[in-house]
Amino acid sequence: MSPKELIIRHYLLNPETEETALSIANRFNYRLELNDLQRAKAVRDLKRVSKGTRHPKMVYKPTIKNTKDSSYKENIDKGTLEVSSILSDEPRSPQEIIDIHKVDESIWKLSQYWSKEKSNGWLVSAMFVQKKTGELTHEDLLNDLSTVLITDNIVPYVVVQQESNKKALFVYLSDKHIGAMTKSDAMYDNVYNKEVFRDRLTQVYTKILETVHLVGVFEDIYICDLGDSMDGWNGYTTRGGHKLPQNMDNKEAFNTYLFEHKLFFDNLMRSGFANQYHAVMQTNDNHSSDYGYIANQALGLYLETAYPGIKVQLMTKFLEHINYGLHTIILTHGKDSEDLKHGLPLQLTHKAENFLEKYINYHKIDTNYPIHVIKGDLHSESQQVAYHFRYRNVLSMYGASKWIMNNFGPSHAGVSFDIYNKNSKSVYSFYHLFN
Repeated sequence: MSPKELIIRHYLLNPETEETALSIANRFNYRLELNDLQRAKAVRDLKRVSKGTRHPKMVYKPTIKNTKDSSYKENIDKGTLEVSSILSDEPRSPQEIIDIHKVDESIWKLSQYWSKEKSNGWLVSAMFVQKKTGELTHEDLLNDLSTVLITDNIVPYVVVQQESNKKALFVYLSDKHIGAMTKSDAMYDNVYNKEVFRDRLTQVYTKILETVHLVGVFEDIYICDLGDSMDGWNGYTTRGGHKLPQNMDNKEAFNTYLFEHKLFFDNLMRSGFANQYHAVMQTNDNHSSDYGYIANQALGLYLETAYPGIKVQLMTKFLEHINYGLHTIILTHGKDSEDLKHGLPLQLTHKAENFLEKYINYHKIDTNYPIHVIKGDLHSESQQVAYHFRYRNVLSMYGASKWIMNNFGPSHAGVSFDIYNKNSKSVYSFYHLFN
């Protein structure tokens, strides 16, 4: 029986039970994709079904399948399964379709289904597609998050305020491309895996430490993810159509992103490097998009649980801006999740400048004060000063893929930094190249 049928059966056998709806939902693992309030409501709906007070036609009875009119057609090459059956009742949910046809959910997932009333019952047909190796499911996300968010492992940490230098350090961790693999036949070497990524985050932390020793404790530290945090989904960019060489499946990439960042932020938040910490995540990009949003949302959930004082901001628009003192900082990946055929260029053009000027005008950003446009995407370090703003491309934590090497040559993996003076127009820019 499905969890739904088990719950209805439970209420039929125990009509006067005082057990809470949420407790029953947990016992039968019902609707795990919903939050607690929604799961409890769904169980209460089933209770009414068992009593015949909601949708009388849905009062529980096992669905009868006419096996002689059933068909199963599996296409191994295409990874599809087509099923059809004549049923006495019309199924009312995707889960009923799965249960009726006894489909192994560890292998198949429902793609689409339809039903049509016939003289001898309901003709129900469904299409299932084979789950890809390493496919990240909702249950995987819950399990990974629960591992990170075990209450016993989290001791809320409060930052002790210190005398600061009235400056903000912006750390641009762009184009991480977790899961990316540079092919062995590429012109130049670029080994990249979980261990390399961990080492590079350690180098970032060390560079922040060196900077604090030089200029003092910062008022604010902003850790800015400028997009393409994940290389892709199922071996393709989330925009689709662009096959990618990868050395991690979806689960491995998600775990690497979440756990390595957890380690980095745990060290940073206890470092005493600043009085206020920010995690800013730009998720409108051309490689990871919604997958990057999920990964960053998970990281943000951990940070806000473990460190209540941290300020987490997820950016979902192509251009968004924040303010520090006299400065306005516009953050973008440089190429969006669906519309732009070509992203913002390495060297500022009149077209790109006009595009950015329109954003500045629309948001009424005061051009008498410094405006900075910071972008990733092109895995290169460069700066220009236009009439109303500074335009900076920042380095990639991944470096160059074979495609980049063949089209543009090798590029350095690294991280870019800015130090903004709160009460003056000055800004100091520098970068670090990874070993």
